[in-house]
Amino acid sequence: MSDPLQGKKLSEILGSLVDRLERSYVPCHTPGFYSILSSGNYRLLHSHSSSSSSDSENIKEISQNINFASSTAGNLQNVVDWTVGDCHGTLRVNCKFELDAFSRMEVTLADHELSLGKGSGKAENFESVVKIIRQGLPGGEVWDPTTILSAGNEMTFADGEFKVIKLGESNVRHVYVKVG
Repeated sequence: MSDPLQGKKLSEILGSLVDRLERSYVPCHTPGFYSILSSGNYRLLHSHSSSSSSDSENIKEISQNINFASSTAGNLQNVVDWTVGDCHGTLRVNCKFELDAFSRMEVTLADHELSLGKGSGKAENFESVVKIIRQGLPGGEVWDPTTILSAGNEMTFADGEFKVIKLGESNVRHVYVKVG
């Protein structure tokens, strides 16, 4: 018997699995249920972004923190741990969000915070460090979630441990695992 996974890339296998999960998922229609499934701390496991450079050696980890301030609004923060040369640190992309009538997340960028880690070297050219970090991120949506989310950020699968987020009207999907 032949191996059905033989010769396939990991991204193709994950894409197929995500498609299966999404087909079986019954979306949450209430903001309360959405907040239960989506709030907390998540680590980005995989991105289906066609412009993804997520194999970058400069990006150590990408996580997302979602906190609801009310039943339909709150804060979203993308956190990127990075290393460039002898510099290392954290990038925080701070956003606000509101849920629309269909429990899709409408995101507004608040600001970026870039900090050097303890014991990090100093960057001679900070602009080039930022450019290298941006190039290592999957697509542009981690740096600026509003660039692709004009039609809303839709959770297309969630089970308490994993979630799949479809970004806007694109075919980009991010797969997250809950870490806290």
